[in-house]
Amino acid sequence: MPLSPCRDNGKKVIEAEAEAEATIPAQLGALPSWYGDLLGEVKEAVAGARLRAQRAVNTELAQMYWRIGKLILARQEQEGWGTKVVGRLAADLKASFPNQRGFSRRNLLCMQKMARTWPEPIVQQPVAQLP
Repeated sequence: MPLSPCRDNGKKVIEAEAEAEATIPAQLGALPSWYGDLLGEVKEAVAGARLRAQRAVNTELAQMYWRIGKLILARQEQEGWGTKVVGRLAADLKASFPNQRGFSRRNLLCMQKMARTWPEPIVQQPVAQLP
């Protein structure tokens, strides 16, 4: 079953995973002695891939939030408008991306605060940037 970032599907995903673990096909014969090692390695590969995918998503979201905040902050400083524009922007973003959460007025103001707090782009730690 594919992973779903939606909180609504969280219970369904857990139930499906539990059902998959509980349903083991009938064995035709004795398993080879190395089967347990193979199963362990495959489970480790799946768990590692899931963790790397979650980290990549979190990194992209943090960068997106910073970029949105930077755009709002720059335009607000340039044009001199107040927070009512942020409320309208939140409504328009919700209409443009109806299945995506996180574009409330409050969240957009938090993104703006994030960009104000960290004026430089968020990058890897310096040691990770070394060749």
